[in-house]
Parts: sequence; structure tokens; C-alpha cells
Amino acid sequence: MEEAEVEAGEQPVQGGEDAKQGKSVTEWKRELKDTMRERLREEYAKAALLLTVGDKCEVGGNRGEICFIGDAVPGLPSGVWVGIR
Repeated sequence: MEEAEVEAGEQPVQGGEDAKQGKSVTEWKRELKDTMRERLREEYAKAALLLTVGDKCEVGGNRGEICFIGDAVPGLPSGVWVGIR
């Protein structure tokens, strides 16, 4: 049996498709987290399509009006942002 090199704190994946690719558990978890983050961004983007500037809203018990919907906000992480005043 061939031994895989594993860094400290990592364990090789046993069996399955990932083991054939030589992925560690840590690498698999990182990829899963990235995949889930991307799916969440897609869901937020779909939800943002239902919003319109000028709509009334309530966030955390505070009422306001949507004044901005976009995804390129300087100084903030990428994703869909909704500005409320």
C-alpha cells in the first residue's frame, strides 16, 4: 500500500473519490465551506431580484426604505448588498 504524505494536524481521507485525488480532510472541509459560501451568495442574489429601491422593509425591529441594491461596494466584501435608510 502506498503511503501519502500528510502535514501535521491533517488526516488523509479514507476511501471514496477524494482519496483517489489525494485530498486531506482539511482540504475537503475547505472545499465544502467554499462551495456552501458560493451557494449562499447565489441564494442572496436570487432574493435581491425580488427587492426594489423604494420598498419598505423591517430589519431587526427597525423600519426603513431600501435605497441601494448592488454588488460592487468599495471597502466591503463581494456579494449582494442592500442599503437601507
